[in-house]
Amino acid sequence: MQTHGAPVAAAAAQFLGAAVITLPLGALLGNLSLAAISDAAPELAVLGIFSTGAAFGMQTIAQRFTSASHAAVIVSAESVFGAVGAAIFLGERLSPTGAAGAAVIFGSITLLSLTTDKISKPAVAD
Repeated sequence: MQTHGAPVAAAAAQFLGAAVITLPLGALLGNLSLAAISDAAPELAVLGIFSTGAAFGMQTIAQRFTSASHAAVIVSAESVFGAVGAAIFLGERLSPTGAAGAAVIFGSITLLSLTTDKISKPAVAD
């Protein structure tokens, strides 16, 4: 388990990299304009700061204190919990295809969690 590094800097670098790649693409291929950004500025700020920045930052910081396999399970389950949360708190409906996908993801995570506990690790010679 690695408990050092700069998780906030890593998260900031990922956000900056994503912005550098996606903003020009949005301007060229989408309906991105300064007027649209200005109109949606409050919503974009809340989304960027809380839903993305704070949540991703906390996740990045917390992953330093767990194993890589546990972090992979947490990240894999994120979409399932997002869909369940949207259904519970926003009243959204999951399509049959989405429900099947969530079931496959959740089943895979469960199966992986159960089988990795039974796999013995080879002895390491000193």
